[in-house]
Amino acid sequence: MEILIEATGKTPRIYEENGELCIWGVIIPENPTEIFARLHNIVTTKYKEQNKLSIHFSLGYFNTSSAKFLYNFFKQIKGMSNMSITWHYEDDDEDMLESGKELEEISGLKFEFCNKLLEVGK
Repeated sequence: MEILIEATGKTPRIYEENGELCIWGVIIPENPTEIFARLHNIVTTKYKEQNKLSIHFSLGYFNTSSAKFLYNFFKQIKGMSNMSITWHYEDDDEDMLESGKELEEISGLKFEFCNKLLEVGK
C-alpha cells in the first residue's frame, strides 16, 4: 500500500494498492477545494497517461459541499476509456448507497456497488 494522502479527521486517506486508487474515510472539510485538487493531480499525473483507472470509494460520510466536488471529479475523469469505479458502503447504510447511485446517474458513469467497506491495507 502506498499512501498518497494521509487521512485527517475531515479528509479521507487516499492510497494506491495493487494499481488501484482507494479513497477511504470521510470527506467533510470546510473547504473541499484543496483535497479535490490534490486528488485530481494524483489522477492526472499517475493514471491519465496510462489511460487506465480503477478507483474505489469507501466513504463513511461526505458533506453537501463535497458532493458537488465529487460530481465535478467524476466529470473530469469521464473521458478515460479504461476506467472502473467501485462504490463501497456498509450493508445497512442505505443513505450511502443512494448517494452513490445519485452520483452514478448524474455523472453518466457506471459504478459497481459493493456492500462491504474497504479495510485500509486489505
